[in-house]
Amino acid sequence: AAYQVFHNELESVMRQQYAIGNANAFAKFIPSVVNAANQPHVSTTVTLGDDTVTFYAPNHERMLSAKEGKLLKDIQSELDQNRRCVVYVRYSGEAEQDRRIASVLKQNGIRVQTLQASVSPEERIEWLEQAVDKGTEVVVCNAKLVEVGLDLMFFPTLLFYQFTDEIATMRQASRRAWRIGQHRACKVFYYVYNGSYEMVQFRRMLQKRSHAMLLEGRLDKSEVSQFAVQDDKSASTFAIASCLGDVEDLS
Repeated sequence: AAYQVFHNELESVMRQQYAIGNANAFAKFIPSVVNAANQPHVSTTVTLGDDTVTFYAPNHERMLSAKEGKLLKDIQSELDQNRRCVVYVRYSGEAEQDRRIASVLKQNGIRVQTLQASVSPEERIEWLEQAVDKGTEVVVCNAKLVEVGLDLMFFPTLLFYQFTDEIATMRQASRRAWRIGQHRACKVFYYVYNGSYEMVQFRRMLQKRSHAMLLEGRLDKSEVSQFAVQDDKSASTFAIASCLGDVEDLS
């Protein structure tokens, strides 16, 4: 309830600001509502033009949010199957979403490390190898840190805690465990709060993915494709995919 009040009030202010020419209003709106949903223990005040909107945190810092609880349960299940995990976030800077998740996992006895942007691209392969050698079970990082050349062979379960609208980053990050030589089934989890702006992001991302795959001569037949925004092209694509068998290439 606290989130919905904050979301609706901030959206109203954002639209007013955007209408009078404040081009940065929408860019400020997105991280504010996403972080409020994902960190209900953190109060925040957002200023747009002459207006301010405050989110009053309904949770105590020691309380797990619904999404945190589900993430923890899924990771524990994966680790019981001897499957290391990578958790992807988007807001790993000032919001410190990566540190929050790492803290929750550590408190529950899970060996976790956070990959920071301060580790150069050239050093990240060695960093991951050392993490595996140390017995690290879960790595938490911004999805952009693995989009260039990193293989996550030892982490067959990838979990998107937050999303980005950059479809190339999302697609590359989701395939980092599915590399040549991988002998284990690869899993990708997406965590979304229904009724939040995250669902808008999620559906838009899936629409972009289905269009990108169509250009490559492929159809998106994944379990989550049903959530994509159904414009004329994607609706027709989904209908075709539903009635075809295991078609790998439409060319």
